[in-house]
Amino acid sequence: MKIGFFLQSYSSGGVDTFLVNLVNHIKFNSKIIVFYNDSHPGIKNIKRKFIKKVKFVRYRIFSFENVNFFKNLNVLNLIIKITLFIVFPLVFFYQHKKLFNLISNEKLDKFMVINGGYPGGDLCRIASIVWAKINSKVKSWHNFHNIAVEKDRFFLTNFYRNKIDLMLKKSINGFITVSKSCSKSLKKRKYLKDAKILTIYNGFKTTKFKKKNINYLCCSFIK
Repeated sequence: MKIGFFLQSYSSGGVDTFLVNLVNHIKFNSKIIVFYNDSHPGIKNIKRKFIKKVKFVRYRIFSFENVNFFKNLNVLNLIIKITLFIVFPLVFFYQHKKLFNLISNEKLDKFMVINGGYPGGDLCRIASIVWAKINSKVKSWHNFHNIAVEKDRFFLTNFYRNKIDLMLKKSINGFITVSKSCSKSLKKRKYLKDAKILTIYNGFKTTKFKKKNINYLCCSFIK
């Protein structure tokens, strides 16, 4: 069995630790592939912590998260943002095609996106949508690890990303998150009020509690 995990991260943290713990606890025979963005700062640390052989696939695909000025809202940046988001649909199709080729080339049996906050990186959500096109019989679970943002500050961003939410909900089995607060926050998104959400706590160092959560996620790949 070939299992793919997809990351789009710009800082090291809990998502990296979660991935390492999950992969290291997968007991059944499998080949693991990790897709990561070329600017991921913690990838060397992740590689050192894996206790089993893992294939790493680096990608470089344009994402709006790469553009630093999106964090600002002055007049000049607002004009640039409006211009860019007018072509948002074209960017979406570009990202969709790139991710389809990237993921389908590995001929995976199972796939999971491990997202930080929500919506987080656009490539994370599009990757889950793409997987449904590649293997519609084995839908993925979309994993996120922080409080979901109810609305984006920029109105065009909010409009388009809400549409992606709707596409994502139709493409996956559901969402997995780490707390009831995260779960409740996701339901504040316009198109995710009735989304299927599983809450699986990260756990403590208590062995029983931690293994229960890890085993649940591992078993989800077999079903």
